[in-house]
Order: sequence, then structure tokens, then C-alpha cells
Amino acid sequence: MSGVKKMSLKRILAVAGTGAALAGLLVWGGVAQKKAKQDALHYVAGLTPTTYVCDTIDVDCPEAIDQIIFGVIYAGSYDRMNNVVHKYHYRDLTGTEMGQAVTGAVNQSQEFASYHELRHAYNSRLMWRYNGVLSPDVFVMDEVSARVAEELARISEKKPMKSGKMSSAVSYKISDKYNLQNIANMFVKKALIEIDQTFEVSADIFEEASLYAHNDPLVQDVMIDKKTLMNEMMVFEINGKKQNMLKLASKELQKEVERLKVSVEKYLDVKYR
Repeated sequence: MSGVKKMSLKRILAVAGTGAALAGLLVWGGVAQKKAKQDALHYVAGLTPTTYVCDTIDVDCPEAIDQIIFGVIYAGSYDRMNNVVHKYHYRDLTGTEMGQAVTGAVNQSQEFASYHELRHAYNSRLMWRYNGVLSPDVFVMDEVSARVAEELARISEKKPMKSGKMSSAVSYKISDKYNLQNIANMFVKKALIEIDQTFEVSADIFEEASLYAHNDPLVQDVMIDKKTLMNEMMVFEINGKKQNMLKLASKELQKEVERLKVSVEKYLDVKYR
């Protein structure tokens, strides 16, 4: 395929100032202070803007169509080093019915993939505030979170994003006809199934992401531990309220997420031993 731009690896060192609003959030004590810290974390995570672009990928030969049908389809990506969310739009240049049908179907099915990638950008802001090793298990949670974000965008009043700079924080408005526990179960289960279908590819990506993360900035406005990091990556603002979609899901699904982390760790240990 043509039309794919190479990504440079320039480091992003943009650090958001927090000002009086953050200071005000951190004056409480006890339980109130813990909640204030969580609120402050989500506040500062949304401050640094992310650039969103839609890249056109030309489908100009039958082999390219076959690659879409039988290969790994990337709806988009988050360029962690440059802080850019990419959405891929496939343009048929074959002039065939097959080319038009395949590209049309893929583009339509990936309409909300941008929200998946934008969640990766948001989660990276949380990771910037963790002073520890970002191991592959962190990126397992990051991927589950991003897949849940995409599904939330589908059932909410979100519209496809437009190119430009934007906050990585997203607020979802969902109809009362949806039961949050039911959709948490549905979305987390769907994420686990999809990751398992491409397990080895996914595990390698988690390992690669953990290596790239060594270049991340460390932002010290709100420092968090690993437990908090893993927890907050699954917190979404839904109808104006913070909701942890993993905690809303069943205990069995929570255990499945933990088992996935262990499986990825074991796979990588064997591969690189």
C-alpha cells in the first residue's frame, strides 16, 4: 500500500502546568484527599493536548485488497513519541467493485477507532505520573481500556473526530436504556476475546510499548503508585460520573484480565529467555 508516512521518534516533553485548580484539589485530608488526588490526576491527564490526524492509505492493487481481507487491519495508531493519534482511511484506487466494497466496509466499521487511540493517549498521561517500570502488564490494561473506550464511543452520542488538537480526556453520555454493569461485562469480554485472537502479536506489541516507555517524561504534579495506575486506566467519565468499567464487570472477568497479564508475561519470558 502507498500513502503511509514514516513516524519519527522525537521525544515529547510537554508538561502541563496545573495551577490553582490542582492546588485546591489537594488540600483535603483522609478519604477526601484520596478522592481529590484521583480527581486531580484525571484533571491534569486531560490538560496536555493531543494532535489527531486522518491518514489516507491508497489501495491500488488486488494484493492490497487481499491484505485488508486476510491481514491484520490497523484502524489507527497512537504515536507515543510524537503525541499524535492517527486514524487510517482506506481509499480505493482499483476502481473495482471488490475494492470499493472492502474499503467502504472497513472505513465504516472503524468509524470510532479514533476514540480507541485517543484513550491510549490519555492513559499515557497517567503513566507519566508513575515513577516505576512500565512493564507489559501495564500495556495489557492499556489495551483493554482502549477497546472499552471505543465501544463506549459507539453507544454514546459521540461523532467521528475531526483533525486538529484536542484533549485526550473524553466524557461519554449514555442512554438510560443501558445497564452499566451489563455493558461493562460485554465490553471487557469483547476486549479479552479480541486480544486473545491475536495473542502473540499483541504480546509483542505490549513488550515493544514497554521499551518505548523508557523515553516517557516523568511528570511529578500528581505521583501515583502502580495499583492506582492500573485502576485509573479503567476509569471513564460516563454521564458526568467517574466509573471503573473493570470493577463494574463480573469477578470472573476481572480474574480473566489478571490471567491475561500472567499469560503475556509467561509468553515473553519464554520467547526472550
